[in-house]
Amino acid sequence: MSRRRTRILLAEDHFILLTSLNGLLSRQENFEIVGEARDGGEAAMLAETCRPDVVIMDVFMPVLDGFEATQRIRRKNPATSVIALSAYADRSIVARAVDSGALGYVLKESSFDELVDAIHAVRDNRPYFCSGVKRIFKCHDEQEILKGLHRSTLTQREREVLKMISEGFTTKQMADTLDLSTKTVDAHRRKIMNKLNLHTVPELTKYAIRHGLTKLEL
Repeated sequence: MSRRRTRILLAEDHFILLTSLNGLLSRQENFEIVGEARDGGEAAMLAETCRPDVVIMDVFMPVLDGFEATQRIRRKNPATSVIALSAYADRSIVARAVDSGALGYVLKESSFDELVDAIHAVRDNRPYFCSGVKRIFKCHDEQEILKGLHRSTLTQREREVLKMISEGFTTKQMADTLDLSTKTVDAHRRKIMNKLNLHTVPELTKYAIRHGLTKLEL
């Protein structure tokens, strides 16, 4: 029995890469490209109308980044699986993608065969991390990587505290703004530093800027 067609939505803001992915995937048996998006907002809207099985989502795009777009898609279309596509083999970015709802993570430097394998995996509701991601985690088991990522992912409150740290808020100002005690704010700060393995304000600020948690510029 032949496998039913997998409906794929592509979300990528670089036109050449978007066109290349469309051409390569369209030639694969049982793959159907049902839409293309050049930004995260468009991806979220198209996912509602096209109802794809799989979205290949660039994590850094204009209008709405891939993380928030993934959250919106998964919230409205839980049957749709998302593969995060990124140029960055960075633990924190992988963690943020998974926390947003992505089931797969493939680097742009990966082979095309790995992307095809990722599509098949997430289509069957199985996690997939490309070989480049497995190298940085020094682990070849997807479930073990997921367990480690869930332990290291920042909570929403921790992200709020990190944003305020990067913007120069004092502990008392954060406590007043978030309606928390100063001890609780300090506890959040320690947890953030331990999870990210970053231990100075400049390091935390760079992280917040790099991951879109603040609009400050490097």
